[in-house]
Amino acid sequence: PPVPFPNPPMPSRPATDAPVATTPSGNWFPSFFDQAPHFAVLLAPDGTVAEANRVSLEAGGYARADVAGRAFWECGWWDGAPGLAGQVRASVEATAGGDTVRVEVPHFCANGERRFIGLVLAPVTGADGAPLFIAVTGTDVTERYRVEERLRLLDRIGEATRVASDPKVIMDEATRLLGEY
Repeated sequence: PPVPFPNPPMPSRPATDAPVATTPSGNWFPSFFDQAPHFAVLLAPDGTVAEANRVSLEAGGYARADVAGRAFWECGWWDGAPGLAGQVRASVEATAGGDTVRVEVPHFCANGERRFIGLVLAPVTGADGAPLFIAVTGTDVTERYRVEERLRLLDRIGEATRVASDPKVIMDEATRLLGEY
């Protein structure tokens, strides 16, 4: 069922004189939202998912039915780590209170894969200042996290070689560290 969600009038075109292609209904926003190259979710002020774009769903292996109408922090993206749902909920609550929140967190795909995302949660208010919805956008930063993890491993191996004088000890420690990776 549809989520009760304030539906402010959308402009039929952006505020510009440039020609803009529109959908048959004349509304360009749904096409823009669903084709955006980043994770994007719209939440009601209470944190309920009203809409999720294609990237946020496909990247995680979820369907709209998996997330629509649920509290954002209860969605599968945050299921794989203890305390993560609480961190996401606190971010949503801070945003509902008027703050813009930036946070990098792990998220989980339907197949269990752990990835990392840089999220921005921003309140969107009406002319009277009342909250209309929360806009959540995110960028996948998994590769950066993996590179940083490898660099930390190389630092640890470098430290092990710096303090050891016996080549066998160096190899044993490097092998142990690589096994942890």
